[in-house]
Amino acid sequence: DAEWRCFVVAGDIVAASEYRRNGQPSFHPDAPMRVMDVAMAAIERWNPAPVYALDLARSGDTIGVVEANCFSAARFYAADVATVVAAITAYLRRT
Repeated sequence: DAEWRCFVVAGDIVAASEYRRNGQPSFHPDAPMRVMDVAMAAIERWNPAPVYALDLARSGDTIGVVEANCFSAARFYAADVATVVAAITAYLRRT
């Protein structure tokens, strides 16, 4: 029914974007709280890299993880690029 991409930096979602609805491109910033809650639960269980993109989808009443993508190949869709880059920069300065 819909798909979202969350950008994860050091275990935190720093930006999100809807990118598909009813099989068609649909670019809107942010994601519903229910999607963000599922994403955070997934991140708590499995956090594959310091920086990555996490895609989620809703089908009916079910929301689940579709895939984790490397950041360097991920499209931003309607996510705030400046926010993502600032979060990555801050993370790199801490490490």
